[in-house]
Amino acid sequence: MQKKTSFTLSRAENGICHIIHLEHFGFPDKTLLGSDSHTSINGALGMLAIGVGELDVAIALAGEPIYIKMPWVVNVKLKGKLMGGVSAKDVLLL
Repeated sequence: MQKKTSFTLSRAENGICHIIHLEHFGFPDKTLLGSDSHTSINGALGMLAIGVGELDVAIALAGEPIYIKMPWVVNVKLKGKLMGGVSAKDVLLL
């Protein structure tokens, strides 16, 4: 059985990869696998964007699947109001 794959290689001289991803490869309902830790910023565009190591990218380019462990799901309920100077990010990092 033949696998159908589609990929685009962005050469190193094109620019900073996470900006190139946003400008050229970020589309809602698509998947982006990048070798930069900033790749996940493309999730803001409504896509699944995963930053992985170079070997994982090479494996994907060879047509092999990438396996991702399911993260723990946590339910947090906040009550009351945040104090002045405290943001949602502060709560997240707690």
